[in-house]
Amino acid sequence: MLDSPGEVIGAALKMRSHSYNASSADLLAEAREDLLNLKPHLLAFETNYKPLIASGEACLALGWNGDAATLRAQGVPVLYVIPSEGSQIWEDDWAIAADAPNPELAHAFLNYVLRPEIAAQEARYTRYATGNHAAMELLDDEMRNDPSIYPPQELLAKLESGMPIDDAGQQRRAELWDEVREH
Repeated sequence: MLDSPGEVIGAALKMRSHSYNASSADLLAEAREDLLNLKPHLLAFETNYKPLIASGEACLALGWNGDAATLRAQGVPVLYVIPSEGSQIWEDDWAIAADAPNPELAHAFLNYVLRPEIAAQEARYTRYATGNHAAMELLDDEMRNDPSIYPPQELLAKLESGMPIDDAGQQRRAELWDEVREH
């Protein structure tokens, strides 16, 4: 299990068809029950889970599609599945700091990585989806049709962005995580 409270709690909430970002006491109580029932069956809370999967010490992990692709490229037979209930959707972004010492060079770099052939190369390497439509056209059909990278619309509709949670909700989630990790 990832050592990441937001993702673990969010997954437990989605399993019961609640919002990934829910923070009410009653919904977190349900997540608590599920996570405490699951805990005796866990090998570890570990964000660097790839070696455990590769060695066969672990056979199942809450993780990321890029990690699954890396393992497959290393010859480890893994299958990445997005839960039918949904999960989190996220993206990596590039940004230029307001006080960057060389903003012209930073813009040149961004222009470079946005070139379709470069964006496609990055997508092939990371196995993460590209939002660059011209780059997507350069990908092979196998990658464009991989549901672990480009989920079907009906599943995509069940994915949620991680959103800011108010202070009280953050406190409830932190207490839940402490209890799950220490119980």
